[in-house]
Amino acid sequence: MSIGTEKVLYVIGNGFDLNLGLKTSYNDFFEYIDINNMKNIINVVREDRKNIEKYDKKRLEYFSEKLKKYDYELKENNFLLKLEESINEKNQKQIKENIYCVHKEIISTLKSRTTNRFVDEYGVFIIFLLLIKVEKNEWQWVEEQILCYIQDLIEIFNNRFNELTLFIKDNWNDLELELEKIIKLVRLSFRKSKFEKVKKRYLKNFNENEKIKRDNMESVLKIILKKTEEYFNNKISIKEYQNYVENLIFEIEYLNFLLEILFTDYNKDIDFKKDELKIINKNDKKCIYLKEQLNIFENYFGEYVLKINNDVKNILTLKDISGKINKNKSFENKFLRLEIQNKETEVTVDKALKKKMASKIIKSINNFFKNGKEKKYIINFNYTNYLNEFINDKNNLNIEEMININGDINDFTGNPKIYFASIENEIKKIMEVSQLNYKSKSLRYTLTLLNSVVPNLKNIEIKSTKGKNIIDELNNLENNIKKEINKIGKIESNLIFGIDDVQIKDEFIKEILKGFIKKNRRKELEEKWKKLIETNNFSKIYFYGHSFADADYTFFEDLFDLINLENNKAIKLIFLYSSGFSCERSVNSLIKKYALKKHKEITKLKNKLEIKEIN
Repeated sequence: MSIGTEKVLYVIGNGFDLNLGLKTSYNDFFEYIDINNMKNIINVVREDRKNIEKYDKKRLEYFSEKLKKYDYELKENNFLLKLEESINEKNQKQIKENIYCVHKEIISTLKSRTTNRFVDEYGVFIIFLLLIKVEKNEWQWVEEQILCYIQDLIEIFNNRFNELTLFIKDNWNDLELELEKIIKLVRLSFRKSKFEKVKKRYLKNFNENEKIKRDNMESVLKIILKKTEEYFNNKISIKEYQNYVENLIFEIEYLNFLLEILFTDYNKDIDFKKDELKIINKNDKKCIYLKEQLNIFENYFGEYVLKINNDVKNILTLKDISGKINKNKSFENKFLRLEIQNKETEVTVDKALKKKMASKIIKSINNFFKNGKEKKYIINFNYTNYLNEFINDKNNLNIEEMININGDINDFTGNPKIYFASIENEIKKIMEVSQLNYKSKSLRYTLTLLNSVVPNLKNIEIKSTKGKNIIDELNNLENNIKKEINKIGKIESNLIFGIDDVQIKDEFIKEILKGFIKKNRRKELEEKWKKLIETNNFSKIYFYGHSFADADYTFFEDLFDLINLENNKAIKLIFLYSSGFSCERSVNSLIKKYALKKHKEITKLKNKLEIKEIN
């Protein structure tokens, strides 16, 4: 094969974007939607629940001051007034009940300071984000935790959810003590014990008059069964287990608060269809699908990545992206004059990096893809797609094609259902400022503006409303928008988070969760990248910026199968890493897992590998 026709493949992960200084880690996204500040508020609330019998006016003032540190101010409302009244009367029962209501109000009205969205707009997956204990700053790690959270939700909704939420409301201060007892029993048990023994030892302490408590605690034990077995099998530490069990009551409680908002029904009655992963309010038959809730989360992340992607594309358009960029200082000066007026966009580009970013992006991409005249193909695990700007011989990098395996940000449009709250706000603003004699022409203009936020509203008609006031017109508009949105159907997402089927051991659960499994969600993209491998004879495959975690294992397994890794004498796998971020351990773990699963000779496979540090 002549060097001019040699073909190489690059498989790049989020480390590629991070190396350029782009804020694409999950922690950056969390900061953007203000998760970390919301977590701080939750921690203040959780601390306030301790030693409830000592609650007084001074403590309430201390609680209020601590919340102010995180930009949350306790507003004077009915709940707060009742709490102050019960404190003055020293009525412990009422104090406890009113504290619960105040805490509920705080959790239900959590709001992002950067996006100005309330917690409920992010759907049920926001609870997972608020309670998750961060261990790795990698999207693959977050995706692995998504599986745990979905399995938790299945167990929580399957085990007396309605009864449990009421039980927690009435007994939350005692429940913490009960959870401590369970943790202690588990800790004192032999690691290879069966949880059934622990369960029996715990439940035998309840007498005949404590049936309600016993039944509810038995539900709690069923929910924590899987995690307890993980501890007994040495898969998690006692600290991880303790954190999980202590979080459980809050997880159930916050889900309950959120569902009251999502169903707009304080007296909701929850049913759960496990095989469809569907939450139903039996009062009005309205449904919430867990898959749609994940799509909502993905769409908000899509908004964030789109801002970053557009920033980079704006940088690239400031100057022709040729190899001469390294010598052209005017490019950097032009970038310094770039004004990002949109405040939400500004947070995606760190001000401290502005001076360096313009030239750094070009230089880094040039250096990374500088290998001779080889034809280059990219499988991109990032959600950004600015590398498309380098395809078709631009910058002489010979990049022929890029497949965005987790969805294409260019296809991201959001979803009308997600923006319905913003439509309602717009309608309220119009009603506040409009005069009663406004004509329907003004309303048509409003509809045009709304259509730029919410697509597919072309079918809505505004009839002549001569003689009617603006409130009638707006009510008509709102009803028509609701009808049009309802026609659209389920929420979808063009970006893909999910899980890998190798993570799921239970075949029944695997069938239930098939809609969350990545290869099922990206079928067209799966066919596309596999065809790329089958139709091109690659001499080298470079890997960079990927964690090689279980959440993407099936991709690597399929890739190794397609190239016939064990017997392909011509192929070389080159795993690249930046200084200080060695990937040797994770690569060895990946190859070992593949060898064991496929019954391959691991030494023979390792001979195909090269692990290399790059600048």
